[in-house]
Amino acid sequence: MIVPVSLYFTGCRDPGILPRHEVQPDSSWRWNDQAKTYRPPRAYYDDECGVVIEEFDHTCPWTGTGIGKKNMSAFKVFVTSVCG
Repeated sequence: MIVPVSLYFTGCRDPGILPRHEVQPDSSWRWNDQAKTYRPPRAYYDDECGVVIEEFDHTCPWTGTGIGKKNMSAFKVFVTSVCG
């Protein structure tokens, strides 16, 4: 039961998608040409999803979504339950 629930939360939860910023909100933010937006440190453009994700890790082939700050815990439970 834990595998389908954690898969659901991994695939359906917002991974930490950031809104686009045309003006630099903070001096630590950097311009990203692919996304055509400023992004904060530790946020990266996911070219498969076409968005900037906070603390982006990878795009999961099993869920078809980016794995980032807001769905990482559910992803870890999913992987542990599948591989454990």
